[in-house]
Amino acid sequence: MVRLTKQTRDDYIRTVVDVITSKKIERFRELFLDLHPTDQADLYLLLDAEDRQFVYAALTPEEMAEVFKQLDVSEQKELILELDREYSTAMLNDMYADDAANFLAEIDQRLIK
Repeated sequence: MVRLTKQTRDDYIRTVVDVITSKKIERFRELFLDLHPTDQADLYLLLDAEDRQFVYAALTPEEMAEVFKQLDVSEQKELILELDREYSTAMLNDMYADDAANFLAEIDQRLIK
């Protein structure tokens, strides 16, 4: 597992973005899934909407659930709105029940306010 440092972060991110731009799914999966989950989330947050769509296509719902857990609720809400219903349902089903329930409760609370 790769843990990014201040020295390696920019180059690694640039490499991953280049791979996304080139639409190289297998190479993306290799680089992205080798990252620590917090680094995956940090990289995900740097991507624009088009690049995030590539990520959703490249990762299984189970893999995306690992990224989702690392995000704060506002970021999770943005992510969930970008996904189709089938993918988001599968992703939530792949999470620990407590994590999924916490997200859904938080969203529910925000709708009430």
